[in-house]
Amino acid sequence: MSIAKQCELLDVSRSWYYYKPLDPNENIDQIMLKCEVKQEYILHPFYGYRRIANALSRKEIATSNKQIRALMKKMGLQAIYPKPKLSKAGKGRALDNVYVERLWRSLKYENIFLHDYRSLKELKGGIKLYFKFYNAERYHQSLNYQTPDEMYFSLAGWDLTSAADAA
Repeated sequence: MSIAKQCELLDVSRSWYYYKPLDPNENIDQIMLKCEVKQEYILHPFYGYRRIANALSRKEIATSNKQIRALMKKMGLQAIYPKPKLSKAGKGRALDNVYVERLWRSLKYENIFLHDYRSLKELKGGIKLYFKFYNAERYHQSLNYQTPDEMYFSLAGWDLTSAADAA
């Protein structure tokens, strides 16, 4: 017998059947961490557990990759990312434009496919904001989870924190 039919016979709603009460053993820190993970996921649905853990550590929230991975699994959160595709380029050409291709893939999956741009003006504005985010806020695995701005300015010998405080 289906769940819907059982609920109907018992005169209870189906939401009652699926309701899961909060775990009484869960402490306030765990609940707050869940909220932070959810908030970061809402802002950046393409972030996996490593980037979310990094973002939280930058907010000075003590956590680990393992803890975030377990929480995301428990919460049913999974990063939005493209499936791997094989290159159709000729032999030896697959790595020719790897950085440019990776940038455009990121732009498409992290911005364009998530927003419903209705005009060219909206699209241009959205892409402009994305590139500001990409350079100043998005953590890059290849840069040891630093932003491109952090990496560039640290190599140039400039201190980003003093520049941000002065602004």
